[in-house]
Amino acid sequence: MNEPELQEAGNPIASLQSNLIQEGRTVSEVSMANHFYTEPGCAACRAARKFLVSHNIPFEERNVRSNPDYLRILTEELDSLTTPTLVWGDKIIVGFDRREYDLLLGPFRTKRETPPVRTRV
Repeated sequence: MNEPELQEAGNPIASLQSNLIQEGRTVSEVSMANHFYTEPGCAACRAARKFLVSHNIPFEERNVRSNPDYLRILTEELDSLTTPTLVWGDKIIVGFDRREYDLLLGPFRTKRETPPVRTRV
């Protein structure tokens, strides 16, 4: 389905396949359906962008100040007044909460990134 058909179907944010992660593929191999709404001068946006880039999570950055359509989508369709707002498939994360972003890694987390398990002796 192409972009105009998606918009006619009422989904201007992400493709229908956006929340499908194919087994055996890495984050960078998954089609880019993640939209990251930001604005200039936003410290939380910079921190969230750094996290996404450092973990090779694909995203399309959408500056709400340079594109009125992105601001309209953020406020009217996503019902958010906060940047950053990340649309990851069918999940919306408002603000930069490191714990929520860590959950995005899920099965893509490497052993080195996995916190050590401590046991009592």
